[in-house]
Amino acid sequence: MKPIAYTVHGQGTQPILVAERFSLLACLFAPLWLLFQMAWVDLAAYAVVVAAAVVVQLFLLPDLAVAPAAILAAGLFVGFEAGQIRRRVLARHGMAALGVVCAHDKAEAADRVVLRAR
Repeated sequence: MKPIAYTVHGQGTQPILVAERFSLLACLFAPLWLLFQMAWVDLAAYAVVVAAAVVVQLFLLPDLAVAPAAILAAGLFVGFEAGQIRRRVLARHGMAALGVVCAHDKAEAADRVVLRAR
């Protein structure tokens, strides 16, 4: 298994680790995931894309599956950009990136962060 890059965010004893990889949960449940992450701008952009696709589907191209394709594409985009979206939200809340750690899983990455802090 390849190591995963994690960015380390936060202040204090409990760091927040954000993985640089595809998020299946963010892809499948994009609007709920964006809402839970408090990524309001991204949620608004997602809503605009989906609404525009529905309007195009209803009025301009009723024979083509424009809306499902746009929803699928937007979900894939959110899934691939989930780490970056999470990092932007953390930065907006005052938790800048403190560093990068490569590890095979989140527990190993947390151990490396703690060992580096000592």
